Amino acid sequence: MKDYDKHIRTLDGAIAQAKAQLSFNAGDGKSLHNRGESIKHMAKIVMKEICSPNIIVNAIQAIEFPSEYEDMFGGNYNTMEIREESRRTRYKQGVEAIITILQQEQERLDKQQQEEQQKSNKRMNKWTLIFSAIAALGTIATLLFTIFD
Repeated sequence: MKDYDKHIRTLDGAIAQAKAQLSFNAGDGKSLHNRGESIKHMAKIVMKEICSPNIIVNAIQAIEFPSEYEDMFGGNYNTMEIREESRRTRYKQGVEAIITILQQEQERLDKQQQEEQQKSNKRMNKWTLIFSAIAALGTIATLLFTIFD
């Protein structure tokens, strides 16, 4: 049986850390890129720690953050403020994507935990019914021995 509670707490911590990074407001691409890559790295470590499927780790890896070089040669005629705001928006969208993936993984684990709990309860109910039937037969047998003795 998996340690669902521990994994869910780990995801809670990762989600909180990622949400805290949403307020990071640097405008330069290097700072945003480095911060985003750091969040991405943390999320990938968490996913590996809780044994998530590789497809989840790959989805996190595919998220891109703005770089300091993206506007350098692109012929972009926007003002510096517009470019910085665009980088901040891309950074925020990347962090939100990571948060969404972490939350979906948490929901998946919650669902698995509930399903496993239901299966366990069904098995327990089945054995309770069997032992109740045995106890009832024992009571009937005792009653019959008492009556016919």
